Amino acid sequence: MSPLLPSNASAIAKLASSHPSLLNVQDQDGKTPLHLALDFAVRTYDTAPAEALLAAGADATLLDNAGNNALHILSPGLFPTQATRDLFAKLATTHGVAINAQNLLGLAPAVGAFSQPTSANYTSTANRDLFPRLEMDFEPFAPDKARAFIKDVCKFLTDLGADLQILDHEGRGLLHHVGGGASNYWFFYRKTYFQALMEIGFDPFAEDKRQRTAVDVAVANGDREVLALFGKDGGKAGK
Repeated sequence: MSPLLPSNASAIAKLASSHPSLLNVQDQDGKTPLHLALDFAVRTYDTAPAEALLAAGADATLLDNAGNNALHILSPGLFPTQATRDLFAKLATTHGVAINAQNLLGLAPAVGAFSQPTSANYTSTANRDLFPRLEMDFEPFAPDKARAFIKDVCKFLTDLGADLQILDHEGRGLLHHVGGGASNYWFFYRKTYFQALMEIGFDPFAEDKRQRTAVDVAVANGDREVLALFGKDGGKAGK
C-alpha cells in the first residue's frame, strides 16, 4: 500500500463508499489502510485520512503482523498536536481499541509515546523539507515546561485507562524503554523524561529479567546525563 497524501481524505471517502470491501484489506505486513493513515498522522499531524476511513467504517480493532493495534501505531504522535490526541481518545473510547493490549513483544501502546525509534521521521532533512512546520515544533522546551508536558501526556493516557506500569515480555517497564530508545525526539535529553516519570512514581532501579535497571540501559545507550541524576556512581545503577 502506498503512503497517503494530505489531499486524499475526500478521495478516500469516495473510494470507501464505492468499494467498502477495500477498507480492511491488509498488506503483507498486516497493515490496513487505517494503520497507514495513522502512521501518516504521526509523521505529518494530518488526521484527516484516518478520520475519513473511520467515518467510512474501517475496523479500528485489527492488528498488524507484529500484534500492533491502532493505538500502538498512533501513540508516537501524542506529543505534537491536540488532533492526534483527540484521535487517540476516539480510538480508545468510541472504536473500542484496547489501550493496554500488548503486541508480540509485550509492548503496550503507551510505550510508543515515549520511546518508539521514530525520530528519523522528524529530524531528517528530507522530512523537514516536506513538512516545514516541524521546524517550529522542534523548539526546545525549558526543563520545567517539558516535565509538565510529559506528565500531562501520562495523565491523558491514564485518564483513558492506560496502565503505565505494564512490563513487556523481557520485564522492561516504561523507563527501560525511555532509556533504551532512540534519542527522544521532543525534549532532546532522556534526563528530562526520567525526571518527569520519577516525579510521578516510576522506579528507575526496577530490574528487568536480565537484572538491568532503566538507568543501566540509558548509560549503556551512551546517555550519562541520566546517571548524573543519581550522583557520581549513579546510586544503584551500573550493577
